[in-house]
Amino acid sequence: MHAAKISASHHGRIRVLMIIGFATLITLGFAVSLNSPARREELADPPHFIQDFVNQILGQMIVDRPPVEADRARLRELFTKACDLPTIGRFALGYYWNLASPEDRERFQQLFEANLIDASARRFQRYSGAHVIVTDQRPDGQSDAIVVSQIAGEQIGSIVLKWRVRQELSGLKVVLSGS
Repeated sequence: MHAAKISASHHGRIRVLMIIGFATLITLGFAVSLNSPARREELADPPHFIQDFVNQILGQMIVDRPPVEADRARLRELFTKACDLPTIGRFALGYYWNLASPEDRERFQQLFEANLIDASARRFQRYSGAHVIVTDQRPDGQSDAIVVSQIAGEQIGSIVLKWRVRQELSGLKVVLSGS
């Protein structure tokens, strides 16, 4: 009974926090991992890793129409393989993750992932037809590198994105740190 009261009372807060967390996540970035065994060798190169990842996303989108369910499905597949979505969702909810019931956490995660895919489909659809160029790389600590890329296209002009690439036991992981 008590858990049901907590769940009901926090439902509205969790929904608002989900929106705030999602906006924060888009602003601050999201963690991504590309760990295909066939690509281990090429992933040891952070600039190539970034270029490959962005090209995969850009290759999923088709210009001149709003994203359709097929675009979302392709992105969902790519993000599911490449992203640690549970960790990203927990990060987005922050402190309130510990206050949420297991049921609320599960529901939040479902909504968060759906919103992340939908927002990414809309955002990257605008970048369709663009190309990515890695413009800079510098080491940052023992296992990190900062990679700067530029996405350029007729519809969007030029957008600069900075990425933190971290070498972990499971392979390279990327955190999009913003533009």
